[in-house]
Amino acid sequence: MLKKVTITAFGQDYTCTKESGNTWKVSVVTPNTSSYNQEGHYYPIVVKAEDEAGNVKTVDTNDQTLGNLLKLVVKETVAPTINITSPTAGTKTAQKRPTIAFTITDNDSGVDESTVKLNFNGQEYTTSNFTRQEVSSGYKYEYTPDTDLPDDEYTATVNASDNDGNAATPKSVTFEVYAAAPTLSVTSPAEDLVTNQPTVAYSATTNGESLTVKVNGVPQTVNLSGGTATGTLTLSEGENTIISAATSETGIETSITRTVTLDTKAPVISAIEISENPANTGETIVFTITVTD
Repeated sequence: MLKKVTITAFGQDYTCTKESGNTWKVSVVTPNTSSYNQEGHYYPIVVKAEDEAGNVKTVDTNDQTLGNLLKLVVKETVAPTINITSPTAGTKTAQKRPTIAFTITDNDSGVDESTVKLNFNGQEYTTSNFTRQEVSSGYKYEYTPDTDLPDDEYTATVNASDNDGNAATPKSVTFEVYAAAPTLSVTSPAEDLVTNQPTVAYSATTNGESLTVKVNGVPQTVNLSGGTATGTLTLSEGENTIISAATSETGIETSITRTVTLDTKAPVISAIEISENPANTGETIVFTITVTD
C-alpha cells in the first residue's frame, strides 16, 4: 500500500494528496521566470512514491518512459523592449550613410536574435548586417548603409521577439537625409569693386538656413528673409576680403569670397612740366605731369 507520493520541483518538495483509486495530486505554482535559460530550457521535476513497506520508486527526466513528461517548460509573457537611439525622429542629417542604432532588451528568456529584423529603404536586414554589442539584458545593434543614400525621407522599422515567442511592439523612426549644399548668389558688391565710400550695400540670395557675412574676419549684420539677404558692410581703407557663407539645416556650407577696395585718398600731383612756355602760336607743346595714388 502506498504511503506517500512527493514531487520535487523548483528546489522544493511537495506532498501529494491521494484522490480516488491510484490518483495522487498536488498544486504547484510555477516560477516567475522562464525556463529558457535553464539547462535544456526546462525545469526538471522528480516524482517519488513510497509504500508502507519502505520501498521507494523515483522517476526523473532520465526515465525512458516518463522522463520527457517531467521536463516542465515555463514561458514568460512579457515581450522584449525595442528602443531606437539614432537617428532621432524628425531630424535631418547630412550623412549620406546614416547609422541606425537600436537596443533590444528582455529581462527573462532573452532576445531571440533570429527574429531581429530591420526594415529600411525597401529592404529587410538581419543581425548578419549589424554590428552587435551586449548590453544589460540584451543587445545594441548598429546598421550603416553600404552606399550613399539620395536626399529623401526614410523610415526604419525594427521588429524582434524573445526566446519564448513574445513579439515586441515594433518601433519606427522617420528622418531625412539632406546632404545637398545650399545655393548662394551674391549680387552686391561686385568682385574687385573699388570705391571711395566707407560702406557698401550688400545683397544676396540663398536657400540656406542661415547666412554669415564677414569683412576681413569681422562679422557684419545682414537680414535674411525669404531667401534674400540685405545689409550694409563697413570697409577698411585698402583691400577688403568679404566672405559670405550660407549653411543648410544639416550644416553643409557654401561660401563666396569678394574683394572690394576702399580708396579715400585723392591722387597727388607732384610735378608739371611744359615743353615750351612761352610757346609760339600754332606750336605743339607737351605736358608732362607726375601723379601718384
